[in-house]
Amino acid sequence: MKLVRESLLEKFIEVGDPVRNMGIGAKQDVINAARKMLKINGDESGEIVIHKIALTDGRMWIMVNTTVYAFHVNEYIADLIIKTGMYHYVKVPPQIKGNQNYDFFIYKFKKEIAEFFRDPIEMNK
Repeated sequence: MKLVRESLLEKFIEVGDPVRNMGIGAKQDVINAARKMLKINGDESGEIVIHKIALTDGRMWIMVNTTVYAFHVNEYIADLIIKTGMYHYVKVPPQIKGNQNYDFFIYKFKKEIAEFFRDPIEMNK
């Protein structure tokens, strides 16, 4: 039993933050990161406007205006994902869908996080 405990302790020390590795608090971290993405976007008065972020069905949906080329928006959102630490939780690249008014950038959550986001959580600007 002592060997197993020591082995687990060594593994946690090697890998990094054991709390994050076990997914404890991950749901709230993701929600906070999404809110931070909206805040950063709101503080910047640019041509890319995020209207809504929805966390549902194991995915993060980001609804953006379509007045800018999707390539530029993709770079901008990737930068936000890095700034807010969301890169710990989502897979890249996103799936991009759109209509006449909005583009939707859809990121799948990593497997260990996806189970926390089955029921919808929506955040508006």
